[in-house]
Amino acid sequence: MHLRSVPTASESNVSTVQLPTTIGLDLSDSIGHLQVQRGNGHVLERGKVKLTRDHLGAFLGKWTRCRLVIEAGTHSPWIGRVATRVVWSWSLRILVESS
Repeated sequence: MHLRSVPTASESNVSTVQLPTTIGLDLSDSIGHLQVQRGNGHVLERGKVKLTRDHLGAFLGKWTRCRLVIEAGTHSPWIGRVATRVVWSWSLRILVESS
């Protein structure tokens, strides 16, 4: 499946969204495939992010008051720590799911 980028719902660099808005992040060794979706199924963004602290932090910094769902695995501990540091004050909820 080929993922294409979908423009964000806001023109600004930071999107304030109402729950339930979820960021789903599928992890590999170097790239995360992502989708940001509202509870009604409306996709706000779809694409890829490099799994580095800088790139992931910059991506997560664009989204406020969201849930982040990641799969349990090798990368989930450090990704959870990066997400918590970047958006702690924005009420990000982090869910780790086993695949």
